[in-house]
Amino acid sequence: MYVHKGWRVSGIKPGLLEEAKQAHGRLCQMAQKAGGKPPEPFDETAWLRTAKLTAVRSKPYILQEAALQCKELAIKAGWLDVQIQEVRKVVA
Repeated sequence: MYVHKGWRVSGIKPGLLEEAKQAHGRLCQMAQKAGGKPPEPFDETAWLRTAKLTAVRSKPYILQEAALQCKELAIKAGWLDVQIQEVRKVVA
């Protein structure tokens, strides 16, 4: 049995994708200077698939409508892959 604890909005913070691209560029430059084989080109879809999601707000929302509104605002603010998840607790 589960107890409903609210709705959590999470996604990828604005700017993290650009930071990952820059880090990959620095890695390519270092490999080129060292004379090694350059790494594979940056795969944005693979990075988005494996990126860690961050909570938009630390406390979960009580109402699903509030979470939906937060999701819309987060997307407008530049968050990527924004999701709403139900927070539930298992009760014995």
